[in-house]
Amino acid sequence: MSAPGGGHRPVLLDRVLALLGPALDRAGAVLVDATLGRAGHAQALLDAHPGLMLIGLDTDAAAVAESGRLLARYGDRVTVTRAVYDQVAAVLSGRGASPTPMTPRWTCG
Repeated sequence: MSAPGGGHRPVLLDRVLALLGPALDRAGAVLVDATLGRAGHAQALLDAHPGLMLIGLDTDAAAVAESGRLLARYGDRVTVTRAVYDQVAAVLSGRGASPTPMTPRWTCG
């Protein structure tokens, strides 16, 4: 979705922030955004949660390049990778992530 002037405006941003906020406030929170696109939601979530680590995936090479540029200011809190959904486990394993026992959450470390 585009904003006036050609900028990107994430859809339902306030709702996404409200719904994900409680989980992302936890120490060591890691978020996988499997439809990174132009990184609108990712930027807002990273700004709202200074301890958040984000792994962003997209199948579109141009989106990966653009989101990488837009998210560069977050440094090592962000990894952007060109991948499809069924590659999520491999991407996470490549980052040293593993599922936490008894929960679908992932941890890095």
